[in-house]
Amino acid sequence: QQGVASSRMSDAASAYEAGGSNNIPASPSGSMTAQQLQQQQMRQVAARLGSGSVGEAALQRLRAALRQKVGECAALEGRLRELESTRDQLAGELVGERDEQLEELANDLDDVKQMYRQQIETLLAQQQ
Repeated sequence: QQGVASSRMSDAASAYEAGGSNNIPASPSGSMTAQQLQQQQMRQVAARLGSGSVGEAALQRLRAALRQKVGECAALEGRLRELESTRDQLAGELVGERDEQLEELANDLDDVKQMYRQQIETLLAQQQ
């Protein structure tokens, strides 16, 4: 019987250290079973998390971090749109400049062809 009493005292001490209460039904022998003790501890942890002592603070930090990331994302999307707009504008300007250069080169080539024809005509006229 001394072993049973010692076991009951040990169970009660464990329950007390775990922050337990005596509202869990005891086993038929009057002591808490390991399963009952584990269930009691799980309820206590759940109660602490549910009361907001631990979980609510972490949740608030996560929400704040999420809001910050959403703000950063929106700012980055705005910057991306600005950069894309600038890129499109510069690409349009470059294409326009290239087209002007091509047109100038084509006109220069036409001028050179015209001068070459005139030289040939002048040489032919001198030979006759």
